[in-house]
Amino acid sequence: MKTKKINILWLYDDLLDLYGDSGNLMIIKHYLKKNQYQYQIDRKSINDV
Repeated sequence: MKTKKINILWLYDDLLDLYGDSGNLMIIKHYLKKNQYQYQIDRKSINDV
């Protein structure tokens, strides 16, 4: 069986987490685990090169 993998890029989490983005990400992670996906979450902000 082929491994299912998804990459998530979370932009500006330190600046724009005003409307529950972290909660949305928790729900996404829950469903990915439930459906046996491998995932990687990368966080990028304004000062990252």
